[in-house]
Amino acid sequence: MVAVDAVRIEVAGVPEASARACGFAAGRSQRILVATRKADAAYCLSIVRPARHDPAQDMEIELLRRTAGILVSAIAKHNDLVANKPNLTPALSSLPEIEECVLSATDLSRREGEVCARILYGLSSYGIALDLGIGKESVMTYRKRAYLRLGIGSQRELLIWYLALWSATRGEAETTAALN
Repeated sequence: MVAVDAVRIEVAGVPEASARACGFAAGRSQRILVATRKADAAYCLSIVRPARHDPAQDMEIELLRRTAGILVSAIAKHNDLVANKPNLTPALSSLPEIEECVLSATDLSRREGEVCARILYGLSSYGIALDLGIGKESVMTYRKRAYLRLGIGSQRELLIWYLALWSATRGEAETTAALN
């Protein structure tokens, strides 16, 4: 079992300026700190209770201490995901690179690839139509055909497909693993 400490800090009666200097927002009466160590890292969860609520009782603090393991596990998992997320910015920052990647790896027509690349780049259907000099209805038709050929049904699926493709062609297997 992981050792968990819970500390209650009362702010009632402390001048407003002093409370703010210690990190309490206006109208806060109590802060509860739950601290523990897990996997060579220290975690501290800060819970601030508004003045309109009664201060937490010892029984509530003890319940918080007993459930802290679950909370800390969630915080540790979140921290791990944030710290180890792949850098996908280069995958979506260059329209010519997106277009080249999509067209070189598929049997999409040039126009379908251009439409998909612009969707991935973040353009709206109207923006794609203006950029390519075609009608908005044509953009929607090319998009539907491309999605059908790729076996996908949404912009989200297009993004997942593209990031997996980009990762594989750039030799970044860890990016693909992070997406799954």
